[in-house]
Amino acid sequence: LDGIAAADHIRKHFRIPSVYLTAYSDDKTLERAKRTQPLGYLMKPFERSELKSTIDVALFKHEMDIRLEDSERKFRSVFEKSLDTIYISTRDGKLLDINDAGSTFFGYSKEELLNLNVKELYFKPSTRNVFQKTLEKKGSLKAYELQLMKKDKTPITGLVSASVVR
Repeated sequence: LDGIAAADHIRKHFRIPSVYLTAYSDDKTLERAKRTQPLGYLMKPFERSELKSTIDVALFKHEMDIRLEDSERKFRSVFEKSLDTIYISTRDGKLLDINDAGSTFFGYSKEELLNLNVKELYFKPSTRNVFQKTLEKKGSLKAYELQLMKKDKTPITGLVSASVVR
């Protein structure tokens, strides 16, 4: 293995970041190195202070990346394991994500739901506009009563809590 292949292997298998110290800066080498997601790339000769600051920044970024991954894992766990329906949609109603409880509640597969507009889950689609305007005006709603509809067209009443995230 050359240094780039070794760095890629170490990153993928051990989650250890790399900083390149090299005399090579041709386009082909730089492209290969970029694909390994290094946290620094120093050209020889370099100053000791450059090396120190590059390593400091790389270690900080690596720590932040780990925290972000942990946060995402926690969020995903809460999202997926909740017994309540949780979904994320755009302002115009495109579903971006929905948990398994939502699939069960509405009687659709997750894939089917992600191809629907939220308006299609309302017993009267026009009430979505009223809900959206109220939500945008207040910023968040708690226990807002809505008439929703299952896949088989059965109406169901839901208490919806929502927040606007910009």
